[in-house]
Amino acid sequence: FDLEKEISVRRRIAAELLNARDELEDRIRERTSELEHLNTELIEKISEVEEARITVTRQSALLEAFFEDSLSPLVFLDKDFNFIRVNQAYAGACQRDISEFLGYNHFDLYPNEENEAIFRKVVADKKPYVASAKPFSFPDHPEWGTTYWDWILSPILNDRGEVSSLVFSLKDVTESRSQRLALEGREKLLQAVLESLPVGVWIHDEKGRITHVNQAGKEIWRGAKYSGMDPLGDFNAWRLNTGKKIGPDEWAAARAVTKGETTLGEEIRIRCFDGVSKILLNSAIPIRNEEGALAGAIMVNQDITERKRTERKILESRQN
Repeated sequence: FDLEKEISVRRRIAAELLNARDELEDRIRERTSELEHLNTELIEKISEVEEARITVTRQSALLEAFFEDSLSPLVFLDKDFNFIRVNQAYAGACQRDISEFLGYNHFDLYPNEENEAIFRKVVADKKPYVASAKPFSFPDHPEWGTTYWDWILSPILNDRGEVSSLVFSLKDVTESRSQRLALEGREKLLQAVLESLPVGVWIHDEKGRITHVNQAGKEIWRGAKYSGMDPLGDFNAWRLNTGKKIGPDEWAAARAVTKGETTLGEEIRIRCFDGVSKILLNSAIPIRNEEGALAGAIMVNQDITERKRTERKILESRQN
């Protein structure tokens, strides 16, 4: 038995075991570091997912609140126009309960060939459609007559680029349309009245610029020359009682716009654009807005040339 040889073998084995242990410990440390890194990444991913979940939850809650509390009628439809959801504003506009829509097709409840063709085109073209003051008559409420609506139909696309659903938003503009038509009617009536008056009527804006003159005004002045920031500078007139020339800022209309003065029945002599001299009875009234601020003026001209000539002849005959 060789003791020294046995000791050498044992020492070699021990050294190999120590090296193997060191290598194993190194591997364990590397693996532990990798696991710690992966664990950190996992924690970060979990945090990101949680934040995303919270964000989505909040957005969903906001969207849900917007949908339910919106004053505008909103509808979700599938691609075949079946009701998925409607908000209270839509149900109220139709005077139905929300439950009365679910499970029904839009055009079963509200048949309309033109609108159905539009809906189908939106699905085919995948593009929104915007309608303005579009007339519609409710079949279940004929007493409402024709109503008018602004509406938008927007397609929602899935991951394959196909239309999966539709968002239908509406606004009832029946009353505002009636008010607009009534206002247009009043404006036309006012225009007709202005054009039929035997006196000249001039309308000035808040800066004194002439924005309108009726036909009688054009005939009195033998034209309607007005434009620019100093519209009255081209108009020649003199005060009848003093003979003093009236400057652009001395006209009754200018004083009405700048100072809020009302002038009634001042006598002035004018030189028309064709050179003819006339005597006018001139008046001006300021226009104020709802807040009471000056917003313009109305000037009225009445041709009294013949009346003045007659008065002068009567005076001369009495003196003779």
